[in-house]
Amino acid sequence: MTQILGKPPKMPSIRSRLCRSILQNSNKMALNVSQFPERRKKPQGSDSIAGGGGGPYDGEMEARLAKLEEFATDARERLVKIEARLDGMDEKMVTKADFQEGLNSQIKWIVGTAGVITAAGITVLTFVLNNAVPKSTPQVPQSPIVIQVPVVPQATPTVAPSITPQAPGK
Repeated sequence: MTQILGKPPKMPSIRSRLCRSILQNSNKMALNVSQFPERRKKPQGSDSIAGGGGGPYDGEMEARLAKLEEFATDARERLVKIEARLDGMDEKMVTKADFQEGLNSQIKWIVGTAGVITAAGITVLTFVLNNAVPKSTPQVPQSPIVIQVPVVPQATPTVAPSITPQAPGK
């Protein structure tokens, strides 16, 4: 189970698993040396399995055993060197929490940068659009044109004398 806050519990490192595996394999090799079947040299030109005598003791086995012991010693020395290299590797290894923290930080920076670029773009577009067309100077409103027509005196209507018709005979 992981903890809510803090680092998760430490699991066996790759180094310790690798070292444990190498030690187990080298120990198995050393134990299996005694289980090798006895090998005898075949006589030249002979296909028979049973070679010449020599008894239960084989002098060649000592040489092979010495080589195996030398190999085991060499393997242990190499293992010590590998362990020394891997000891410093644990501090350099990235844990899942470290990786997640780095990823979150990177996402924050990307979103923040995108926001700043968007705001800068909107500002530039606003400035360009406001200043692209030169503003015309406001025109002073002209005073209205007044046409004055001279007043023509109206003639009073003259009434013509009315002629009244007279009756005949009077």
